[in-house]
Amino acid sequence: MALYVFTSTLREFLSLRRAAIWIIAVLAVCGLGYVWLNFSGNLGTETGYARLIGIMGFRLIALISAVFSTAVIAGEVEQKTIVYLLTRPIPRPVLIIARALASVVTVAVIASLMVFVMGLMNFGLGTFTNGMVWRDIAAVSLGAGAYGGLFLFVSMLLNRAFLFCLLFAFGWEVFVPQMPGDLYFASIHSHMRALTLHPVSAQPTPALSNLTTGGADAAVGIPWGVALGTLLGCWILFTALSAVWFQNSEYVPREDAE
Repeated sequence: MALYVFTSTLREFLSLRRAAIWIIAVLAVCGLGYVWLNFSGNLGTETGYARLIGIMGFRLIALISAVFSTAVIAGEVEQKTIVYLLTRPIPRPVLIIARALASVVTVAVIASLMVFVMGLMNFGLGTFTNGMVWRDIAAVSLGAGAYGGLFLFVSMLLNRAFLFCLLFAFGWEVFVPQMPGDLYFASIHSHMRALTLHPVSAQPTPALSNLTTGGADAAVGIPWGVALGTLLGCWILFTALSAVWFQNSEYVPREDAE
């Protein structure tokens, strides 16, 4: 039953039309990154690759996750198809967890493709044996889970949750890692960066300048085990909270969704 929901949702999220759109988006982002690295003279270097992933790659993961996580349930409500979804003889917790897992897998696949293409741009065929690239694929997959759990729970609580998810992705996640003290521990992005073990500058940089580094310097202060536990914890905790909320809530089609 759960497998059926998971596979059917995965086919929905990775349909030919949707997949084509995201492949084009990934290639466009990578193309812009190629031009930027080429002009900056960092193309083909580990530092250039790390900066590209931090500036473009990890930021885009939050956006992709916001799109698919809010489609798990909130999208069904807004499209007035939630009633048909709930008529299936499937327990609600099983339904939402299976659909949420499909959304996380979808985001992880798209994000991994982006990381791999960026690796090919910099390291060519050496990408296949480059430990940095494979660590990044693992990090973005865990990040997809953490963002997915958080954004799913937000979609349980708020109408128009996609807007709030965007504010988190491009507001909180951009500025919090640069703030004084240990506030960067509250950023999913920082924990993702801590898992990558990317090379960073040994010299301190102003907070405004750090916005272009993807928060790499802040991520150095997070132990690898803490980062791993935080990402897994966010994924499990917020998905479980979403399942409980979904189990005990009533859903009707949104009349203001036109």
